[in-house]
Amino acid sequence: MTKTEDSIPDPKSLELIKKRGDDHLKRGELGEAERWYRLVLESDPQHRHALINLGFVLKEQGRFRESAEFIDRALRVASDDADAHYLRASLHQAEGTLDQAAIHLERAVTLRPAFEIAYRELVTALFRTRGAGDATRWCDHALERIPNSAELHFYRSNLYKHANATGAAIASARTALKLNPGLLAARSSLSELLASASSRERGQEIAAGYADLGLAYLSSLEFVAARAAFEQALAIAPRVAEYHYHLGTVLHVQQEVEAAIASFDRAIVLDPDHARARWAKSLAYASPFPESPAGAERARIQITAGLQVFSRWSDGRDLRGEHFVGFNSPFYLTYQEQDNRPIFEEYGSLCARAMRYGLDWRHASTTRKAAGRLRIGVVSADIREHSVWFALIKGWLEHFDRRRFEIGIFSLSSTPDRETEWAQSHADFFVSGPKTVQQWVESISALGPAVLIYPAIGMDIMTLQLASLRLAPTQITTWGHPETSGLPTIDLYLSGEHFEPVDAQQYYSEKLVPLLNLGNCYKGRVQHVVEPDLNALGIDPLRLILICSGTAFKYQIEHDRVLTQIAGQVDGSQLIFFRQRPESLSDFLKARLQRAFSQAGLDFHRHVKFIPTQPLQVFHGLLRRAHVALDTIGFSGYNTAIQAIESDLPLVTREGRFLRGRLASGIYRRLGMTELIAQTNDEYVSVAVKLANDSAFQQRIRAEVIRRREILYDDIASIRHLEDVLEDHAKR
Repeated sequence: MTKTEDSIPDPKSLELIKKRGDDHLKRGELGEAERWYRLVLESDPQHRHALINLGFVLKEQGRFRESAEFIDRALRVASDDADAHYLRASLHQAEGTLDQAAIHLERAVTLRPAFEIAYRELVTALFRTRGAGDATRWCDHALERIPNSAELHFYRSNLYKHANATGAAIASARTALKLNPGLLAARSSLSELLASASSRERGQEIAAGYADLGLAYLSSLEFVAARAAFEQALAIAPRVAEYHYHLGTVLHVQQEVEAAIASFDRAIVLDPDHARARWAKSLAYASPFPESPAGAERARIQITAGLQVFSRWSDGRDLRGEHFVGFNSPFYLTYQEQDNRPIFEEYGSLCARAMRYGLDWRHASTTRKAAGRLRIGVVSADIREHSVWFALIKGWLEHFDRRRFEIGIFSLSSTPDRETEWAQSHADFFVSGPKTVQQWVESISALGPAVLIYPAIGMDIMTLQLASLRLAPTQITTWGHPETSGLPTIDLYLSGEHFEPVDAQQYYSEKLVPLLNLGNCYKGRVQHVVEPDLNALGIDPLRLILICSGTAFKYQIEHDRVLTQIAGQVDGSQLIFFRQRPESLSDFLKARLQRAFSQAGLDFHRHVKFIPTQPLQVFHGLLRRAHVALDTIGFSGYNTAIQAIESDLPLVTREGRFLRGRLASGIYRRLGMTELIAQTNDEYVSVAVKLANDSAFQQRIRAEVIRRREILYDDIASIRHLEDVLEDHAKR
């Protein structure tokens, strides 16, 4: 603690003192939070919020008797405080006096009719003390007030199940999963209910239940379980087009492309107007793992033909694009080192055409002045602890000149964290979801930004759908996803001069704007390191560690030889890959590499380790223990390169043809270090082998990285350049 924090608080500053306690509580620092709340109570023994929060802190520490004393004091001061009643109920629950807990919970939900968790605990307490009747009555009462609570629908399903009302139990469980596909208990319960129900009596309902179960598994990337559920649905109801479509979606993810297309075809036969099935079929050959470069080229021809077929079919139809745009895309083509502009322009044109129907968007691009400042809106699902936030967006909020610009956020994500809170406090306006497409259009239209920036088009469905509309006079994207959007609605592509080759414009449908240096203002992140247990991870600490941290689909088959050559020339090397979700893709890569190493006469299990994705602090610790990092070829990684540099770890990269293959090399060029930039695969192998085998060279590179890396941080010049670009474009 500082000297200031140790001083006796001024009674006039009670709210500030309480806020100190609140801040410690948010960080989980319970001891410090307790200290500050007690300071408040020394000056004002009846301060209701300090009493309640201190009671909560003591409860969290397991000091239930002390907690009860403070909560009871709070209730004497403020008997109408719902939180105090809820906390008192939780203490009764800990003591096992559920009848008393129910009394306080009833009071809590009466005072706050939308107090969802209190309703849930009340239903449980009543079921255990007074029986199913009272529990059911309160559960129905709760659902009248909070109809979108997945958990309450699940509770209602259990009450139906208790009453042997299987059909109603299934219906409530299905509703719960539609509201929250990740509700594991509802999945398990629905699965049991469906298995025990009579399909003869309720065939369609059972089939629909299996389909909902499949969608829940699909949302959690549990593809085997999802496939089984959809197959169960089709066994009962084989003529439902939607079930064939969903099965095709799973088969496509499992790399069974022809089987997926067959499922899409069956959906189309059953429902010729099924736009999603037609859309999915047109893009079915966009696979993360082409069998060969020749196979990848054939797939590109098939995708182009498929998009043209969809275009002819859809011409003149009211497509309702929000139902399918973004659900399938040519996303995986980005990881092949080919010019994607022709395909992405075909795709982008269809996205824009489809999104024009059924939405009231025509007046959204009307600009509203912001007291003489240019109003900028950032539309992103990454306003949180995310690589796009740290690399791009946070620097804009921190350093844009607010005398010239008003900058705000349209946050599409529904998972806020401390970085979201930081963004809220630093933005001129902040609008958050979840919302429908139409609701987002209305929210954006109401603020009328002159410029909309989409930092990463192609990574998120809602982002793509909104970017497919003209919602501002100037619309911009950048390298959060380092590929042209192909959208006719996007005007500019912001990049960095160190990232782009001289002929780069021809690969963009947008006007390319190479900003100064790397085109971003990255602050740098303090690394909190936890020492990894190498032995527990199956890594030999006495052998060389080479980090391969790219996602599975960044490793294309034509580059497998690079990895086998490095392993063969670096004695005792261990190439460390990470199992990331969906794990089926990691399994596919592992099996393919196993074949490549076997063909090269190398022991795969000696040279290659696939380990679970590690917590960030442990990952940083592993980087500090490693000897070399190997950048992915064709699609480089800005985030992985920065993390390596901040961990003093040399990274080898091969400079690609396009922006997406030049992120790490751009960083090295900004550093003035080109020794680790290869121009060919053979040169990549040579540099990696030298770096691994020559410890003196490795240490010299480490020292140079440490000496030079500060130039990567807080590049205000790139922000000033961006500001000039925006003002210049807005005047046109």
